Amino acid sequence: MRKNLVSTLICVLLLCGTMALSVFAATTPISVPKATPTIDGEIDALEWNRDNYIEMDSSNCQAWAGEIIDKVTFYYYWDDSGLYCAAKVIDEDVNLCYDGDSPYTLDCFQIALNPGNLIDGGDQGIFFSMGVTDTGNVEVQRHNYEDGLITENCVGKGKTNDDGWQLELLIPWDQINVLDTKFTPEVGYKLDAIICLLDRDDGGGTTNAFKTVLPDGDVNDFTVASYALTLTLEEEKAAEEVLAIEEEAAPAEAAPAEAPAETPAPVAEAAAPAPAPAPQTSDVSGILILTLTAALSCAVIVKKRG
Repeated sequence: MRKNLVSTLICVLLLCGTMALSVFAATTPISVPKATPTIDGEIDALEWNRDNYIEMDSSNCQAWAGEIIDKVTFYYYWDDSGLYCAAKVIDEDVNLCYDGDSPYTLDCFQIALNPGNLIDGGDQGIFFSMGVTDTGNVEVQRHNYEDGLITENCVGKGKTNDDGWQLELLIPWDQINVLDTKFTPEVGYKLDAIICLLDRDDGGGTTNAFKTVLPDGDVNDFTVASYALTLTLEEEKAAEEVLAIEEEAAPAEAAPAEAPAETPAPVAEAAAPAPAPAPQTSDVSGILILTLTAALSCAVIVKKRG
């Protein structure tokens, strides 16, 4: 009977370990709708909707230089031409790059991709550095695979705004598809990714630099095994979905004033209870405790029956 109890406990520990690994190692899924935005440097709420963005801050990023001072909202779309990116950067000290120069030397944004997991986990992915110039252009540099400026092959516009800077960029698929094994972008295709911000002073010194990370990740690890996001190319949104997003983003009209009711208003029906949220990383300990308790109860039952 003791052997049965020991076997049960071993199984519980193995289950707990598997659950912990599955939670801590999971990437964040990002749905990338199919659409063709206008590249003009203006990030309009009706064009870049709320369904395809990620906010970068201290809740999901780690810094490898300085502290996480800035905040970034980053958007995605795709179509047959390529991958569209838009970024709004809150930055108190903007230092734009210059036409014809590497964006990596001053304020820049980066996205790294591993298309279809074609790159081995111990290698780095295809990095793209992008930075707004003082003329409103966007300089783009590719790293690790066919390195060099690829600005002339991309379409980008950007500008400064009241609290920082922003950009819109189209990276054509042929600028991403530079591996020995080629891929075809289509609905359902996945690209693991990380996104980074490099904030520089006017001399090129790094003020702060940070990136998205796995919950148990190493901020200094830039291999594809450390990538924290998974982009999935999705279908184009149906017309009714687009309309709903536009209505949500549009400013609300003031409601007309109502005359006082002469009789008491009827009691409102009780609202349905809100659905329970899905378990998050912070809930892991609770899940493991419940699992362990249930398993031990099963072990006691087995012992009594013996």
